[in-house]
Amino acid sequence: MGMMNDAILSYLEDDERFADLFNYVYFGGEQIVKSQELREASEVYPSVPDIPGRTVCLVTLPKG
Repeated sequence: MGMMNDAILSYLEDDERFADLFNYVYFGGEQIVKSQELREASEVYPSVPDIPGRTVCLVTLPKG
């Protein structure tokens, strides 16, 4: 992926952008994921063993 992957990762480092995109894609724009509740993940997971080439995004949503 190289430069394109680096550009996307750099763009999504902004918590507001990440939350907006995630909320739009997964929740139809409803503000479920809040930027101030996000925290840095320790790793980037480039693929899932059972589905080669897929990217995994691990998100923990607050209870309630």
